[in-house]
Amino acid sequence: MNTKILATYLPQFHKVPENDAWWGNDFTDWIAVKNAEQLVVEQYQPRVPLDENYYDLLDKRVFEWQSNLLHKYQIDGLVFYHYYFANHKKILEKPAENLLRWKEINIPFCFSWANESWVRSWSNLNIPSNRWNPKHDYAHEENGKEILLLQEYGNKKDWKKHFDYLLPFFKDDRYIKVDNKPVFLIWRPEIINVLEQIVDYWQKLAVDSGFEGMYFIATNATKACCDASYFNAPNYLMRYIKPIQKDDGIRNYLYDNFFNLNIDLSKQCEGKNYLGVFPDYDDSPRRGPEGMFVSGCNPEKFKEFFKSSLKYSLEVQNEFLFVNAWNEWGESMYLEPDERYGYKYLQAILDTRKEVEKEDIISVAEEKVLETTVNCCEEPSQLERYKYFWYTYDRWLNYLEQGLSINNFIDYYGYKRIAIYGIGMFARHIIRELPNNTVIYGIDKKAKNNFDSIKSIGFPIMSPDDDLPDVDAVLVTVGYDFESIYNGLKENLDLEVNIHSIEEVFDTLDIILLKGRCE
Repeated sequence: MNTKILATYLPQFHKVPENDAWWGNDFTDWIAVKNAEQLVVEQYQPRVPLDENYYDLLDKRVFEWQSNLLHKYQIDGLVFYHYYFANHKKILEKPAENLLRWKEINIPFCFSWANESWVRSWSNLNIPSNRWNPKHDYAHEENGKEILLLQEYGNKKDWKKHFDYLLPFFKDDRYIKVDNKPVFLIWRPEIINVLEQIVDYWQKLAVDSGFEGMYFIATNATKACCDASYFNAPNYLMRYIKPIQKDDGIRNYLYDNFFNLNIDLSKQCEGKNYLGVFPDYDDSPRRGPEGMFVSGCNPEKFKEFFKSSLKYSLEVQNEFLFVNAWNEWGESMYLEPDERYGYKYLQAILDTRKEVEKEDIISVAEEKVLETTVNCCEEPSQLERYKYFWYTYDRWLNYLEQGLSINNFIDYYGYKRIAIYGIGMFARHIIRELPNNTVIYGIDKKAKNNFDSIKSIGFPIMSPDDDLPDVDAVLVTVGYDFESIYNGLKENLDLEVNIHSIEEVFDTLDIILLKGRCE
């Protein structure tokens, strides 16, 4: 199973009348980001988007730019926060509605219902240029704080109206589904007193609408009526970590303490549980000294955190791994490029996916070698060699008929300089498929015999025990004794050089074919 990487998405960076009234004219989170201050030396503040790209999410070009980044760095989709309140009040809905209209922008997406009431809790947003509106918009209060938007869940009629609003999104081909079930996250399922009734009703409405049902994911909770759970990082994980207390009051957590905590918690949970990771966190742009932040964050450490989580997700066959977040700039959680790190967080995801896929391919190849090699020290008989050649050519022709070649394998890993081990008939056909100057040299036990068939190949041929020049990878075309060949080459090559059997090449082409069918 290929675990999809989904990043949570804040659709807030555009003007709405409510924010103008509550926080000041033209308010978006960019104001909090621009006015952030470094309160302690461990903080990285203020954050500045690369090229000062303080975008407006109502601009179509922003979505086009984000779509290009998603595909380039192999992030499979976005989880839009969905704000739907009592009396069918919606807010920050325009970006998702625009995306629904812009069919040509290929951004896979789903929703996470942020089902809490909105209250005045952003205590840092009291600067002179952005004073709070002193007028109470609602008479309700929660824990002494003014409620801006009240959340209530109503009755069956209200649930139907909510579902009908979402249905056009669910029917969109880009909407993320599991077994033809639209994926729908619920941020605070434990505060919905009618959760089971809503879930049961929506399941029925989904089936009536042509789906196999709904796929509900409970955030920060396990609910029997939901299909899976997801424990948000870092917020949920913070309850298991002791912060470093500071004299000025702001809480500081160490990034290293979050590593593998999500995996440990997941192992303790019954049923399906998805992991969450995060690149960074600092909510002081919104909350000032009353906030908290995580120190020690950088792209290298994020890559370590992400890699362990991805490998575990693949191991337990999880459909998703969540990254918090794509663009939560007011809490310093974002993958989008900034002035300090550029694209390094995105590159960490891309590099990790390639590394994990490569490790998996190598593991499969090694298992196949162990399964098929009876005695690696004995060469096969002539009949067995012919059987192997016929099998290899049949499989190779099958890929050619589907438009693939050995060059697709080279492109998949980005190799520029390779060597070929075993300069026989099969190797010569492979060489013809590859671009000029890709093969730097060949390796063959018969190199010192000076055979004409080897001399005419067109590039240097070396013996396995020679001092072999550095290359990106070696392709072994010999169909037997791969383990012995692998060990011998490792003694004469740089440790970073990858050595691939022809079986491994074919397994990679299978992955490329599978990805093509899924896209």
